[in-house]
Amino acid sequence: MSFGQFIEKYNVSGVIHVVYRSYGDILHQPTLYVMKYFGVNAIYNLFNGFIDTKSQNNSEIYDKAARVLGQNVLLQSHVVSTNRTADADGLIEIKIQSPQGLKVIRAKKLVVTIPPLLSNLDGFDLGSSEKALFGQFRSVGYYTSLVQNTGLPADTAVLNTDSNNPYDLPTLPAVYQIVPTGGTGIYQVEYGSASPQPIEAVKSDILASIRRLKTTGIANVTEADEPQFVAFTSHTPFQLTVPADAIKSGFYSKLYALQGQKQTFYTGAAFHAYDSSLLWRLTEDLLPKISSDLD
Repeated sequence: MSFGQFIEKYNVSGVIHVVYRSYGDILHQPTLYVMKYFGVNAIYNLFNGFIDTKSQNNSEIYDKAARVLGQNVLLQSHVVSTNRTADADGLIEIKIQSPQGLKVIRAKKLVVTIPPLLSNLDGFDLGSSEKALFGQFRSVGYYTSLVQNTGLPADTAVLNTDSNNPYDLPTLPAVYQIVPTGGTGIYQVEYGSASPQPIEAVKSDILASIRRLKTTGIANVTEADEPQFVAFTSHTPFQLTVPADAIKSGFYSKLYALQGQKQTFYTGAAFHAYDSSLLWRLTEDLLPKISSDLD
C-alpha cells in the first residue's frame, strides 16, 4: 500500500506535513518505508527531544574513532577493485586509491556500510545475486544547507506548499523549508527531489527560491546583499527503496542472505532504517559473525 493510500484509508492527513520531508514523492512510497523511518522512536524523540552530544556534533564519535585507528583510516579514498575469493591464507584483497597512492589491503572480512547502489560499488567483484538485488534500489535527493543574507525577518520560517497538489505538498524538486537558527541571521534550508539532482543545480535553485521570496514581500534581498551559502551538504543518495512488488517477492530475505557471502557483511540504512539507534543494534547483532575466525 502506498503512503497516499494509507493516509486516505485511515484518515490521517494531519501527519503528512510532519513526515513528508526527505521522502521524495512520499505519496507513492510504500507505507513500510515511512513507518520504518518515522517509527515509534522518531515520534517519541520529536516530542521529547533527541539525544545529542554535549558539543552538538553528531560526527564526534567518528572523529574519536578515527583518532584511535590512526593511519589505518584512509580518507578521501575509493575502492579500485576487490577480489573477494579467499586465497590460501583465507584472505580477500581490496585495492584502494588514496591521496598517498594505491594501497592494497588483505583482510579476512569486509564490512560495507555505503548505500549499496551499483554506481557506488563500481570496482567491486559483485556476483549475479548482488547485482540483481542492488540494481533494484532507487533513491531520492535530499540536501541541507545553511544560508545567510536571506532577507527574511528575524525568526521567520518559510514552508513551501503548493495548493495544486494533494495536501498542499510542494512540487519537487524544490525547497522544503527555510527556518532560522536561533537568532544568528543564518537559516537552515532543506531541499528535496524525487531523484538525485546535480549539486550545482540544487544550489542554484535554492538561491533562486530565496530571491523569489522578494516578490512576495516576505524577504528583502538586494543585489548588494545576495544570499550566500555558509554550508551545504548532499545526503544523496537518500532513502534507498524498492517497489512494493519486489518486497512482496522476498527482496529483503534475499538481501539479508548476502550477509557473510564472499566474507562480506553489510550494514547501513538500506539494510534496516534511517535511525541511528536501530543501525547500532543491527551492527551489534552482526559483530559476532564479523569477528569470528579473525584470530
